Amino acid sequence: PLFRSLSRPLFRALSGSSGGGVQPLRYATTANFTIRADESRNRANYVSYFTFFTGGGDLKSIVLAFDAAMSSTTLTNGLLLDTPNDLPITKVAVECNGISHPVTFGGSRARILLSGEYDVHCDSIPASAFNLSTIPINTQITIKLRIDLTSTSHQVPYTAFDTRISTNDMVLFFDDAATVSDVDTFGPFTQSGGSRNERINGYHPRILGVHTTAIKSIIACGDSITIGTGDSALNTISGAGWFNRMVNLYPGPKPASCNLAVHGSQSDLGLSDSRLSAIYVYATDGVIAHGANDIGASGTGTVSTLISNQTTRIQQFRTAGITNVLAMHLTPRTQSTDDWSTEANQTPNTGWGVGGKSLEYSGLLSGLDVDVELTMNSIRGTDVVKWLVNGTAQYAVVDEIHPSSVGHALMAQDAYDISG
Repeated sequence: PLFRSLSRPLFRALSGSSGGGVQPLRYATTANFTIRADESRNRANYVSYFTFFTGGGDLKSIVLAFDAAMSSTTLTNGLLLDTPNDLPITKVAVECNGISHPVTFGGSRARILLSGEYDVHCDSIPASAFNLSTIPINTQITIKLRIDLTSTSHQVPYTAFDTRISTNDMVLFFDDAATVSDVDTFGPFTQSGGSRNERINGYHPRILGVHTTAIKSIIACGDSITIGTGDSALNTISGAGWFNRMVNLYPGPKPASCNLAVHGSQSDLGLSDSRLSAIYVYATDGVIAHGANDIGASGTGTVSTLISNQTTRIQQFRTAGITNVLAMHLTPRTQSTDDWSTEANQTPNTGWGVGGKSLEYSGLLSGLDVDVELTMNSIRGTDVVKWLVNGTAQYAVVDEIHPSSVGHALMAQDAYDISG
């Protein structure tokens, strides 16, 4: 039947989970995100402090990757959006094992990241920089960064989602009258005097590394569902949302991961931009999870276009060396007269019922070059085009399309059960 999880074979187990020798660069931590939007707080000075945990396995070295182009829904031509201004990076440091280590670019602490530059790497940082022979799996790494813009009207990109792992994680925009602790001073930033704005998400690099053995590294391309909208639970070491929760379910070494999903995006997101497809090489496994915005709330989207775009994305995955591709079926999308307390009072949106476009798309996935079809059975009611209910309001979903914390947890378990 359509609504069962399928694998060819079972997600091919852990991609290259054994083997030594020289390893390629992979994502080195959980909870990596790409940048998605930008903003100005009318202040030219900016610092960020974000915590990560190493994933995949033990690391010989790490590298930070910086971007000045965004995965944005303001463009519909499949391209990334360049930042509106350059990003003058003043200082970056990595904290690990009680040591703060300076980040350099060709030996220099400062680097002007030009608008449109993407996947710019710092100098490699060996484990020995932190008095370690290797950086063990599940080790906490903190990235501290300062940007000094040349104008208060200039923009700083950000992740557009709460990516905090620690309560100490922070972003500060501050004026010249403020005194902020140095990037190289161990621990969270402190500030006195002047004025500032804070936010819970912000600009940070992606973290890559060379592991001691072959590891599992997962990326996900999708929309707000894969980002984690609707998940109000506290973040884990991997972050919120079904994809990040799935990573956190691994009982042993947690895979390294990077969430490429963007609120409101469709399946053409970055599809025509080689800068985005170039960073697929840091993954062994890839998830395609677009479709909700392609079909649309009113069901006016074209299934053939969605399938064509997903086919192209999968081809890009394979070209980059990704050996396992997971394709997510579309979730239900319904209206409710009782806050999704019962199935009886749910009505599928046009195109989302039996015989509609959402099921048509999901049924066509078996014809694509995918290793796993993830049907997300656990969030479906007895009627598969309706949300799971238990008699309480918004049990599995917070609105017509976004899962609740319960819904995200159930989806994560579904994904882990077939891919873990």
